[in-house]
Amino acid sequence: MLNRVIIDDNILAQLRLNIYRNNFKANLRSALASTYPVLKKLLGPEYFQYLADTYSKKHPPRSGNLRLFGRDLPDFLPSVESAKHLPYLRDVASLEWACSVISLAASPTYSDLSSIETLAFDSIANLHFGARLSSRVVRSRYPVFSIWLRNQDTYIGNQTVNLADGAQSVMVVRPDRELELWPLDEAETVFAEALIKGATLAEAVDAVSLGGHEIELNRLFERYLRKGGTLFSKVDNASCP
Repeated sequence: MLNRVIIDDNILAQLRLNIYRNNFKANLRSALASTYPVLKKLLGPEYFQYLADTYSKKHPPRSGNLRLFGRDLPDFLPSVESAKHLPYLRDVASLEWACSVISLAASPTYSDLSSIETLAFDSIANLHFGARLSSRVVRSRYPVFSIWLRNQDTYIGNQTVNLADGAQSVMVVRPDRELELWPLDEAETVFAEALIKGATLAEAVDAVSLGGHEIELNRLFERYLRKGGTLFSKVDNASCP
């Protein structure tokens, strides 16, 4: 059908169409490589290209915004027969997708630290997390943070990761303008997940206690302080991500 509407200026219509298809395929590959650089590094460029082409056939882009094109790749990976011996790939991809989403998210809401310090205890307990829309938690049965970290171009050292090191959770957050990844223990993971879902500060602490975990609140709160401000706020009308 398309070759009927292509004007022929000494280039065969079918050849023009092939050029268009190849350019479009290259753009899709490039979009995925931009979103999933660690995945590409782990798989190698040739296999990643195969994966990108296979994914594109099953999940063609839904809009012209190719930043959203890779959203289904983490869930797609377990269905790829030739990659089933690498079960951690899904979690690595989930972490990279979280990084992509949070890098474009709205800036977090800060409260002046001095104004928080003057609040009564009950008011402090009812504070909300001001970065719910600019943070995500990724849980994994594998050492996903170690895999991600050791495959960064800036990483210096032994790149070997022992999968026997077990589960890791990571909070992807943009407290300032720069993306940050915070490795979390189980107590911190429960705390962060509760905050992101909309729990108050007191409710998040209760969730940790109910899970039978202990948490060092002073050490934890230090993460949520930035330049005289805090990521906890008095009012939070934002919807959950």
